Amino acid sequence: GAVHGLVSGVRRRVGFSRGHCREWNHLFTNVHVTPPGERINRVDKFLSVAAYLGASIHDAAYRLPESAESRSRVDAFLAQERLSGYAVIHPGTSDFGKEKRWLPERFSALARRIGQGLGLKSIVTWGPGERELAAEVVAGCAEHAVLSMQTRSILDLAELIRHARIFIGCDSGPLHLASAVGAASVGLFGPKDPLVYGPYSRTHRVVYKPDSMSAITVDDAYQAVEGLVGEIEAAPCAR
Repeated sequence: GAVHGLVSGVRRRVGFSRGHCREWNHLFTNVHVTPPGERINRVDKFLSVAAYLGASIHDAAYRLPESAESRSRVDAFLAQERLSGYAVIHPGTSDFGKEKRWLPERFSALARRIGQGLGLKSIVTWGPGERELAAEVVAGCAEHAVLSMQTRSILDLAELIRHARIFIGCDSGPLHLASAVGAASVGLFGPKDPLVYGPYSRTHRVVYKPDSMSAITVDDAYQAVEGLVGEIEAAPCAR
């Protein structure tokens, strides 16, 4: 992107200062912005550029459009499964980020705990190449989970997550999608720092074990889920 700016002939090219960008991008820009800290969320990092350019960044939030078609598809699926209050579990990550995955049998055990302790059935979602993984999670937790409908687009998945009581997943796109639609979420983090790469939301919890994803226990995850659901239910607006 910075190279494109250079060859375009634009005289004022704004980017991050040395040490805060990749691929030597600072060499192709002539106005450099230094983020307000080393360990800050990546959203705040990029907002610092917007602030430098004069934009108001107070109360910055995601804005994802709602889709009537996706809403209709999700409603039909929920009616078919006779679900109203539910949790969403997304066990997959990109192939590039396989080291960020949690064991499928632990997701199964977590779905059982959520069903038994909170009375919520889990919908296990999946993307391209992940259906087998999701089916394995469902198979391991009997009546406490169902396999998600096929989500044909991000907006389908967004509508499924938007109306969930809580979303649980690893460091992946769907976790950030939960923040974009305002859903409460629990993120399971191992190799990446959640302060930098975690959800940009007030209604989330993170379970972080920097040594390994395998160090995250089912108890760790369930306590985070139970605590967040309880906090939301105790909030005045939830009554």
